[in-house]
Amino acid sequence: MSNSLYIKLEEPLGLAVLDTVAYHEEGWFIITRLNVPKPHRGKGLARKLMQLVCDDFDLHGYGILLEVAPSDGLGYKQLVKFYNKFGFKLHTRLGIMTRHPSLQNRAGVPPLSLLWSGETAPQPRN
Repeated sequence: MSNSLYIKLEEPLGLAVLDTVAYHEEGWFIITRLNVPKPHRGKGLARKLMQLVCDDFDLHGYGILLEVAPSDGLGYKQLVKFYNKFGFKLHTRLGIMTRHPSLQNRAGVPPLSLLWSGETAPQPRN
C-alpha cells in the first residue's frame, strides 16, 4: 500500500509532497519522499506534512522508517536534526531513522483518511 500527502502551492505552482509505502513488517511504513520545492522552503510546509503523518500514524499505532538522503542543497546533519524533532532516532549502523508510535498523541487526533491520495488510507491495526 502506498500513499501520498500533498499541499498544492501557488506562485510558483507546485506541490509539497510526502510519500509513504507499507513496510513488509506489519505496523510499519517507510517515508520514500518528502519534497518541498525550493521557492517554498522555509514556510513550515515539510514540518506540517511530517506532523500530519506522525499524528495519523500515532493514532493507528504505526511506526515509521526513513533513509536520510541529502539532496538539492539540504545536508545530512540538517535533515537528521529536522527528523529528530519528530521523534526519529538515527541508527548509524543501519543507515536509517526510525520512529515508534507515540502514545501521547493518540487521543483526539482525527484520522487523515480523506487526505491520502493513494488507493487506500492506512488501516488501524487489530
